[in-house]
Amino acid sequence: MRLRTGGTRAEIPVAPAGGLSLILILLVAVSSTLSAPRGLLVKLPGRSEGVALPAPGDAAFLSMLPDASLVLDGEPVAIERLLSRLEPKLGRNGSRPVVFHVSDDAPYAAMVAVVDLLAAGEGSSGFRVRRLLVPTHAEVMAWSRSLGRDPFAHEGIGASGGRR
Repeated sequence: MRLRTGGTRAEIPVAPAGGLSLILILLVAVSSTLSAPRGLLVKLPGRSEGVALPAPGDAAFLSMLPDASLVLDGEPVAIERLLSRLEPKLGRNGSRPVVFHVSDDAPYAAMVAVVDLLAAGEGSSGFRVRRLLVPTHAEVMAWSRSLGRDPFAHEGIGASGGRR
């Protein structure tokens, strides 16, 4: 018995495979842009001429020092006690603002932990901060000049976190 060696050779068509691979590449590229992680949504205020910070009696002043310790209205406070100390100052519904000044040398993770705590609130009582103001350095300096004192100062430590 003899095998035939001539005739047509079997081929695998590659044109449809190329088209299919192009479609798969496009699908992956489009879907990867849809699943990109979203950043933190921040609303920035418009430019204004004056300092729009509240009066000292109308807000709670929270500052974070370089060692990540917290000072609330000139008194040290632990992060575990922060919400319970803020509730009487802000009212039950938390409508008064918290002005939060962070030292330039404070750890970023500690600042985010405080902001998360203020936003989440206390589950048992339903209290949470509704207005959080983070002033710029220029606003803090202008406001200190208008008040005649540094509202974020604590035992010889200024708003920038350095010794005076």
